[in-house]
Amino acid sequence: MASALASIKIIVEQGEGASAENVNSHYAKFNAIRDEYKEILLQDPDFQPARPVLTNPYAIAPTDKDAGTEVNIVDDPTTADLCNLFDGCYELLIQILGRLLMHNGESDADFKTLAKVTEGLMIEILDPLGSVITTMPAGPSHPGMTAGPGFRVSRSGNVPTQREAAWSVFHERLSELLAYSRFLQGRTETAALTKARDALAKYADLIKAPA
Repeated sequence: MASALASIKIIVEQGEGASAENVNSHYAKFNAIRDEYKEILLQDPDFQPARPVLTNPYAIAPTDKDAGTEVNIVDDPTTADLCNLFDGCYELLIQILGRLLMHNGESDADFKTLAKVTEGLMIEILDPLGSVITTMPAGPSHPGMTAGPGFRVSRSGNVPTQREAAWSVFHERLSELLAYSRFLQGRTETAALTKARDALAKYADLIKAPA
């Protein structure tokens, strides 16, 4: 209870609903970014604050979008491969996070493992992959534009209710994504891909499938 209340307090103090006087709130930080941007534009009107990333970039067309939604397909083969790896890791992250919140059969040590893997997927895989994707060409259909992570989910976000089944699925998916990252390294090599491969190997070993 104490840790839950402390977490809620942090969310309230840092969240969008915090007072304008709180310099650590999201609102204050966004205002500071806006003000800094205005100052830079006064000095350099041609300054571009972001990379030329496509709107709604996807390596594969999503199936959960309305017909009128603007979707841009990344058609550079190497970039699309990294986008697919990113999406697969993001999808698995959602499933593991769901299991972490389910509380059905795991021990305290299990929960720590799931939390470690969830955090690791964010920091060691999605962060570097997502960043490098925004520097890569979107493809011949989009000259001068770069790609971006689409956060596409192709499978159901449902998580098996039994621990053994869930952990088997997680181990299998981590192993598949590891194999895919190794395959991609035969075609392209980036520091982000190497970091993702090493992290996937570590977490595939950490989440063991039941014997």
